[in-house]
Amino acid sequence: MVISRRESKERQRKINQAIAKRAKHRGLPSDLIRYQIAFEGFLERVFQTGTDEWVLKGGASLLMRNGEGRTTTDIDLARIPELGPLAVIEAEMDQIAKRPGQGPLGYRVRSVQLKRPESDNGYRGPTYEVKIDAMTGAVVFQAFSLDLTEQRHTQQPHERVELRPVLDELIAEELAPFVVYATAIESQLADKICAMREEHRSGDSTRYHDLADIITILLTQPISAQKLVSACQHEAQRRRIEIPKAMWAPQNWTTGYSSRAETYFGLPDRYRDFSDAMAFASSVLNPVLDGEITDSRWDPDKQSWQ
Repeated sequence: MVISRRESKERQRKINQAIAKRAKHRGLPSDLIRYQIAFEGFLERVFQTGTDEWVLKGGASLLMRNGEGRTTTDIDLARIPELGPLAVIEAEMDQIAKRPGQGPLGYRVRSVQLKRPESDNGYRGPTYEVKIDAMTGAVVFQAFSLDLTEQRHTQQPHERVELRPVLDELIAEELAPFVVYATAIESQLADKICAMREEHRSGDSTRYHDLADIITILLTQPISAQKLVSACQHEAQRRRIEIPKAMWAPQNWTTGYSSRAETYFGLPDRYRDFSDAMAFASSVLNPVLDGEITDSRWDPDKQSWQ
């Protein structure tokens, strides 16, 4: 059903009021909730096929798992087994955007372009950027982007994650939970442990959010010690660094991390300090990385290896 621009604006006004109320109640920025709502509606359409031909990665994956975290403005999706030529990607994204979905949002594709070409050695495939508008009728609700890559080096099996749309709590219409496929949490954790150690042409890593994400994972997600060790070995080999035997961060993170901590929403205040964050992460992960703990499972509720 086509609705007028006036009706579209009224719908959006009501959603914005509900978002503002939720943001105030939870102490979160409205933007984080807006992006989460926009992401969820599009991901429901991506995974309607019920298969893992696409897999959710990156910061949006943690946001979807936990319902809060650092604000991210894009979604990282990997395609299995490979991405098609640009014209094929454009057609597939347009087809996904036009699928019917729950709730008042619709989607349109604004552009698709090559963001980064395939690496010379063929290990890393190309990255495509897709710009999307989430719409309430004729009015843009939230613009965001997708980074599309190829899943060439599958390690852990993908996790089937059930999501309850946050919009279900904000509007009268009842929205059903849906399932997405995401990178295994051990693989995501290993990626961040190793990324903190990786040197770049410009120097040490400045991805301070990796430590905040590690803390968030340890506070909210169950982890297999065995799978984490395997994932770290795989990730270290991929990055051509030594297999980590303990947590480590560059010296400049002492001030760099803390200066960014206010943007790590949902992170307890005590872990906004670099020393406290590293001490906690090290106490949990070092026994696994050095081989002391091998076949246990991390219980985030009990905050212990079981």
